Amino acid sequence: MDITREDIRKIFSLKLFLTITLTYTITTIIYRLFFHPLRKVPGPFLAKFTELWRTGKYFAGDWHDEILKLHRQYGPIVRLSPNEVSFVDKDALVQIYGHGKSNQKTDWYVTWDMPNVSRNAFMAIDIREHSMLRKRVAGAYSMSSILTMEKLLHERVDTLCARFAEIAREGTVIDLYDWASFLAFDVVGTVAFGKPFGFLDKGKDDIGLIKAIYNAFWWTSNCGYLPMGGKIVLHPATQKIADFFNSTLSGATSMTAFAKEQVLKRMESVPREGGAKRDMLDHFLSMKQPNGEPCGLFEIIGEASAIVAAGADTTAIGMRSVLGHVLLHPKSYRRIQREIDEAYSAHLAENEPQQEIPYTVLEKLPYLQACVKEGLRLHPSILWQLPRRTPPEGITIRGHYIPPSATVSMSPKAHNRCREIFGDDADEWRPERWIPGEGSSEESVREMNKFDTSFGYGSRVCIGKNLALVEIHKFIFEVLHRFDVELLNKERPWIVKSLWFSCQTEMFVKLKARS
Repeated sequence: MDITREDIRKIFSLKLFLTITLTYTITTIIYRLFFHPLRKVPGPFLAKFTELWRTGKYFAGDWHDEILKLHRQYGPIVRLSPNEVSFVDKDALVQIYGHGKSNQKTDWYVTWDMPNVSRNAFMAIDIREHSMLRKRVAGAYSMSSILTMEKLLHERVDTLCARFAEIAREGTVIDLYDWASFLAFDVVGTVAFGKPFGFLDKGKDDIGLIKAIYNAFWWTSNCGYLPMGGKIVLHPATQKIADFFNSTLSGATSMTAFAKEQVLKRMESVPREGGAKRDMLDHFLSMKQPNGEPCGLFEIIGEASAIVAAGADTTAIGMRSVLGHVLLHPKSYRRIQREIDEAYSAHLAENEPQQEIPYTVLEKLPYLQACVKEGLRLHPSILWQLPRRTPPEGITIRGHYIPPSATVSMSPKAHNRCREIFGDDADEWRPERWIPGEGSSEESVREMNKFDTSFGYGSRVCIGKNLALVEIHKFIFEVLHRFDVELLNKERPWIVKSLWFSCQTEMFVKLKARS
């Protein structure tokens, strides 16, 4: 068979393409290994020349273990990819996330910018835009605002305890993954939209909201680390395909549609101006643009979607983390239950039995406070890196020059085990570390509080922190006052799957009502 000129051209083109590709790949690997500004930063070999190493670990869902292993092996600074460095260091924390710093969020956050929904403060990359978006909802998330809704929160905790009483009588084993989630979502429904979703009463999520949010987080957080990830997620065709196949990709669409439905119902039933704020949606409906004009429908839906998406699962994780660690340590269990009982007796001496104990009392119970802080420290809701892009001039951290447009990051779980801050036993459960005079000085407690990253750090600290703290304190107080709780598998108390946040499943317990 004769070889034509066209055949020769095709063969030559293929060889040229392969040669260029191979040359580029080899050159890139050599540069990243031997000439890149981050070449001296220790880390896994594969991570030095490809982002796929880190991305693969994220997809595997075990980053909560991996990041601890990395920092134990390589120290306080680890190269996670050719252009990303992770730190566990208090000075680095301030340099990266501190107030007034110019390190912006990376394009990973663009992935969360959903179509037809205005971005919220979490999504905002520009520092000035973030400040504006956060300011307009700050009143809704303030502690004073949350405490005006405290009775509503307590009603939901009461409902949980009523269901727990039924379960205790039946002797049924339950998974706290389910019930902490039901409580957290019913609280969010109540404070956000004025009524619970009803998951506690029904003992199930009958509208599939929890699964939809889980799926949305899994897809969005992972896809953000793929090449062109943000454009893939945001492309209208992606969502249409996802909806057609009812796949995990449709979670974000379902979540947004639900929030939109609630917003439209409220807008039809009440005026947007005037009157006391009954719930957070009332706050969102009264939001203003920088020019003083009312915010539009997309802005309101964006904020309503944010509290549903980020305000429930993360709080449920915190509740399970605190209670789970208490149940694993009998000494802590006995001490916190004794403190709770004494506080309840003191409350009864001065108040009617049906009057709930307010958060302002709970936050002053030293061992309850210590257990909440320690549980959140050891297992914060967010485990992945919180990536930031270095400024045009670059930055120098711990003697390492980080070039412009590189990614610097910190995992709250790894940072919260920094021995320089939390002591040589930072990997261990010891709530007493938070109580001055019980092995810690007042100065060391102040430092731990200052550098604790359970809710983030600096100007980007979680805006829902106040709601989460009130809810977690009430959950722990009421459950341990009314029930004896037994963790059934102390060798493997729960299974963690990290998909940006750190969900614990198969956390099986048995309840016994206390007299």
